[in-house]
Amino acid sequence: MTFIDEEFQNLMVQSREVSMTLSCRFLGASVLVMLFGCGGGAPTQNGTGGAIGSGGAIGSGGAPGSGGGLGSGGTVSGSGGQSGNPGGTGGQAMGTGGTAGQPGDADAGPAVDAPSPGDGSVAGCSTGTLVCEDFERYAVGGDVTAGGWSVMETSATVRVDATKPFAGGKGVHLVAPAGAARTAALLVRQGAPLFPIAGNSFYGRMMVWITDAPAGIHFNNVIASGNLPNSTQIVKYGFGALMAKTTAAYTVRNTAAGAPVVDCYFGGGAAVPTKRWVCVEWKFDGAGNEMHYWYDGIPASDVVKSAGTCVLGSAPVWTAPTFADIQLGWFQNQPITVPLEMWMDDIVIHGTQRVGCPMK
Repeated sequence: MTFIDEEFQNLMVQSREVSMTLSCRFLGASVLVMLFGCGGGAPTQNGTGGAIGSGGAIGSGGAPGSGGGLGSGGTVSGSGGQSGNPGGTGGQAMGTGGTAGQPGDADAGPAVDAPSPGDGSVAGCSTGTLVCEDFERYAVGGDVTAGGWSVMETSATVRVDATKPFAGGKGVHLVAPAGAARTAALLVRQGAPLFPIAGNSFYGRMMVWITDAPAGIHFNNVIASGNLPNSTQIVKYGFGALMAKTTAAYTVRNTAAGAPVVDCYFGGGAAVPTKRWVCVEWKFDGAGNEMHYWYDGIPASDVVKSAGTCVLGSAPVWTAPTFADIQLGWFQNQPITVPLEMWMDDIVIHGTQRVGCPMK
């Protein structure tokens, strides 16, 4: 099923007056579709892909906490812990010498360094790895479908190239032109064999270089969506930024083509690093209804059960979907005044543990 978020719905409403052209294609093969002028369909990837939405305006984010000392006979929970949001995941080290407080988050601190995928295969990553991608197996400008990916492009491009790899000789290069609104440049994994994931919880890591984090727009970089358990309602978990600050988003729809009935956000997280390689990690925990995000091993945003504000409907708990897709890249929601470029490399998805940042 294609999961369509609110920004694309706005496009469909506008489309009654304006015909636009969507270029939706795999790398190395283009299919031009007249968007809205021929049936009013939303952007797709390989005919089945999901679309990205926004979480809304910024709330107030949590700052990393400080761990207590390790007392005799005590144990350390997490790697220093953090305070993420009300009822969040912050904690201290615990033991007879520790400071009293909430239990620490075992995922809070930096994960151990991890190797790069190396050969693009699961063999290059640790046991339990579900996706291990370094793009070395593809030709420059080549087709990535052999690796299980599809590509979504709307007023933007996604290419395998050699202009700025993190490691090895190739990576993925995304380009969004100036002036384009509601732009998508995404790599997508949907359905089997990756989804559904055992336990409905997974970790991810990718290396990212972005030229800018425009303060005047909302954009998303990591999205996962699917149906609520035992329901046809469609839910999106997402991480991106608004006003250049990391923002988590939660939306619920009754149908893929319908307007959102719940739209919540939690903003004000860490500033988005630009003009350098940054290790981006995430955890989507469907069992615990949690979302976590890191830059270079340092917490950037955390949602446990719920956080922030709902601008539409209410969500006492940000109930997770049964995850059915992962979308990685760039989706912008308002026009920008200068072209934006982004590179991605060394993508790893793991079912049970943090991946960590690659050694180089």
